[in-house]
Amino acid sequence: MKLEYNILWFEDRKEYVDAYKERIVDYLEDLGGFALNLKDQRTGDNLDKLLKDYDFDLILVDLNLNPDEMGNKAGSSLVDRIRQHEIYTEIVFYGVTRSAAMKSLKAQVDGVYFTGRSKFFEKTRKIIRLTLEKNLHIVNTRGLFIAETIDLVEQLEEIISKILKLQKKVWGFFKDQIIQEDFFTDIAKYKVVRRFLKLKIKSLEKDIQSSTGKRKNELNSLKSKIEGIVAIFKKFHPEVIELRNQLAHAKRQIGKKNTLLVRDKDKGSFKEVVFNEMKCKKIRKDFLKHSENLREILSLFEKRLL
Repeated sequence: MKLEYNILWFEDRKEYVDAYKERIVDYLEDLGGFALNLKDQRTGDNLDKLLKDYDFDLILVDLNLNPDEMGNKAGSSLVDRIRQHEIYTEIVFYGVTRSAAMKSLKAQVDGVYFTGRSKFFEKTRKIIRLTLEKNLHIVNTRGLFIAETIDLVEQLEEIISKILKLQKKVWGFFKDQIIQEDFFTDIAKYKVVRRFLKLKIKSLEKDIQSSTGKRKNELNSLKSKIEGIVAIFKKFHPEVIELRNQLAHAKRQIGKKNTLLVRDKDKGSFKEVVFNEMKCKKIRKDFLKHSENLREILSLFEKRLL
């Protein structure tokens, strides 16, 4: 999900990365439930592929990476290469003073920040917040949330394919010709999965009654796990589908920061909804919660427990 915060980190000392990784994870969680997706590299050998495959929110570079074959400091060389790709993601360039770093850089340094190792985490934390604030204006947030609900519904569709035991070729036809049609709405997809899980619980209850010993304990454990999944999944409708429908038809409230006019489904009129930091934080956490829950369902299919 895009609710992941993607960091590309060039540091040849693994212990240094390990020392700060959990602190970054905790900070992102405090900011609003963002999950860290970290690509830490010892060298720049994979730079071109990484920049092609991922859209990074922040890049961390140690100037004092092992020198290249020409004796140039690999850290400064990486910054030049990144900018040559016309990628202007913010870069925290550490392990050196600003004046020393400026001398080693050839490419333009817009969006490049400098710090010594002693203030590395403090600087990184500030730049993380800066990058998030740039992207979390309500107009951008609205689009982000709608995109995330689409991703979640695609997870639902994958689960339905498992329920129906459709082979890959058949699933392609089913998805294009049936599941994308108007009558198979997102609510319908939600109801299919929820009904399946409830029937599975009932089936397990019958099996538990006729089982003993270890087998009975295993079935009880599986039943409890599915019940926990269902408890979270019940909120998928209001927290994902209804929210997406609201945002899809929302109007921007001119002159009011972070406020949208969303349709009141009961009255058919519009009402003001303020998407402040607290509300957006809850939405992001809800999305992560539902994505993890759907992955748990898929995991049970992979283990042949559903």
